[in-house]
Amino acid sequence: MTTKFFHYQGKTSSPFGTRMYTGFTVAYSRVDNQLLVGVAICNENDRFCKKLGRVISEGRMKKNPHIVPLVGDQSPEVVAREFGFEMFNGGM
Repeated sequence: MTTKFFHYQGKTSSPFGTRMYTGFTVAYSRVDNQLLVGVAICNENDRFCKKLGRVISEGRMKKNPHIVPLVGDQSPEVVAREFGFEMFNGGM
């Protein structure tokens, strides 16, 4: 089982005019016609870090994964990215 990652780093402004960095990392692995997915989302007080995001998201994928079915010819990369944005924006 090979684990792949998708990272998203966004920039927002704080009330004090400073830039804040936020984002998420998705770890995913394809098993037959489904993806095992783990997501690490930065808290508003955290600074985005790819290395830490990989560790956290992969640990979540292995311990308690979200299982996302792949339908038809869906790209695992696109499905994992969309899942990450859905979680990041408060879904699921």
